[in-house]
Amino acid sequence: MSYCPAWIYDAVSAQIANEFIAQEMPLRTIAKKYADGLAEKYAVITLEELEDTAEGLIRALDEVKVESEAIPLLNSYCFFRIMYESNNVKRKMKPLFGAVDAPVSAREYSPDIAIKRFKAYLFSLRSSIAVQADPGWKLSTCDDLPLLRDIAAKSVNILDIL
Repeated sequence: MSYCPAWIYDAVSAQIANEFIAQEMPLRTIAKKYADGLAEKYAVITLEELEDTAEGLIRALDEVKVESEAIPLLNSYCFFRIMYESNNVKRKMKPLFGAVDAPVSAREYSPDIAIKRFKAYLFSLRSSIAVQADPGWKLSTCDDLPLLRDIAAKSVNILDIL
């Protein structure tokens, strides 16, 4: 099978949560946009998985009492998962062989693992060691990953869930 890499799953989940808070659209509608878009390249990720993960990220933010900073924090996490492999290691966006967003042969992601990684990011943020997004960075303008850029730039309508 051709599965979505875990770092893309994590970034997309953060973007879903981000758009849910910013746009006040139903979580399911936004998750469907990403599930449909990712299905063009990867094995199907269920709508429920994306929805559960995004909801878990929002709950994690609520646990640490993040209110007005939720959107910039989710954007920074999305940036971190896309642009970095770990805190000090930048991701090679133009690898020598293949594509950076190439499918992987084994499923590496799950809602539980994604939420744990996000909580670890929140802890590193409080310790002032977390990577934060460059000013003005948005997934919808990230030219390094055209698939994700195009999905993020696509507008959704409340009727899209039908």
